[in-house]
Amino acid sequence: MSIQTEYKTIGYYSEAATTIQKCFRGHLARKGYLSTPSYSAYSKQVQKAASPETDMERAQGGKTRVYLPIDMPEVVLKKSGRAHAITRFHQMQDVRSTLSAQNSSHLTIPKAVLCGDFLVEARLPINIDRFHNMGIYIAEPHLFDEAVREMTRLFSKVYLSDLLSYQNHPINNIVGDTVRYDNLPLYIEEQDGKRVGKIGLIDLEHMQNSPRLDGYRDGFSTLARIFPYHAELIQEEALKLQMPVSKGLIENKAYEGKKYLQEGYICHRDWLLKKGITSKNATEIFELNSDRRTSIKNAIKNQLMKINEGNQRILDPSNRNLPTDFLKEPALNAEELAAGISLELLGNIEASISPNNLKGHALSESEIVALRAPIFFRREICKKAAQILKKYPNYNELTRYKAIWSDYDTFREDRVYEIADHLLYFVLEELVKGGELFSFDHGFNTDGHQFGWLRY
Repeated sequence: MSIQTEYKTIGYYSEAATTIQKCFRGHLARKGYLSTPSYSAYSKQVQKAASPETDMERAQGGKTRVYLPIDMPEVVLKKSGRAHAITRFHQMQDVRSTLSAQNSSHLTIPKAVLCGDFLVEARLPINIDRFHNMGIYIAEPHLFDEAVREMTRLFSKVYLSDLLSYQNHPINNIVGDTVRYDNLPLYIEEQDGKRVGKIGLIDLEHMQNSPRLDGYRDGFSTLARIFPYHAELIQEEALKLQMPVSKGLIENKAYEGKKYLQEGYICHRDWLLKKGITSKNATEIFELNSDRRTSIKNAIKNQLMKINEGNQRILDPSNRNLPTDFLKEPALNAEELAAGISLELLGNIEASISPNNLKGHALSESEIVALRAPIFFRREICKKAAQILKKYPNYNELTRYKAIWSDYDTFREDRVYEIADHLLYFVLEELVKGGELFSFDHGFNTDGHQFGWLRY
């Protein structure tokens, strides 16, 4: 064989091998498999994430650990355990087949590959923050017409049960649940010069292989709760598919969804606009002037005296029976206590509002809303105020009912904390009345976790 013939033969086989590789990668891509850069590259990142000493960044929210490798920003690493990873992978493939059969193009399941105990997924251009997702849906709901239509078609075949749930965030108290945008993020892409709304299906763990068509929350009413501006579209699409539809349930859930968006986002956003809060001043430190501090201190003094007197007009929001007759010299003692308690409560409230980590960053509307809606832990804010009450000379009067309590020390701590917590609620009410805060939720319904929510 001549050298020329040998080179041609080598070239032929090389070209054939390249063609086969391209076809194989194309097959993997169509099937939803990650094919590049390589399995070994993914394995190295998984080994880093699995190491007990790993410092790899993790995504917030959700029960599954999700790692974000800096060296490979185009993927996320989900540590599900081998069995769960396999189940999730097959669920993704099943739903992908359904979407393909329905010619859906606005619902995105990330490409993935199994790697030990991990599921390696392509990272979508998403943000799972609840305020970000609420904001883009409120601003341009029409962009999501096709995506919601496709979700309705999908829900005629399957049901995803983990899109609405109870969570220990006070926003849950608006209608009794919250949208799991960490499982169903919204995003907008540019396609052929047009902005197109899409929905990421990034967690299919709680998928049922049949539609849910009855009960308090069926599949279509679930969609109406999440996408309330599309309630009529959802109903029309379901009827086209000849699916049973409860018009009343869809309308009720759409009402809840609109209330959730209105009270959870729109009202706060509008208040911020009226206050002139923009990206330029949103990160300014929250601080009360001396006159306002004095007025709050005097208000605390008067409130302490009312509590001491057993004033029936004092309505504690959690229906606690607050201690009475614990001030020997009411006017003097209340003055002394109010000075220290106001200092601690106001200082801790100001400290819980710390937006300075975003200085220099041009904030979007939803980022401003999120930034100015911090969560606080009531017991931490009340801790030093309670210590001041404990040091008070007539402290034993707060625990006059000790005979009926077996755990006397715990009882004493709780009684003192109840007064401090009541005063925190009272101070926050005063700040809302004065216009420093938009609103607050004291978190009485967060399953004992005592998370509160400030919006300013």
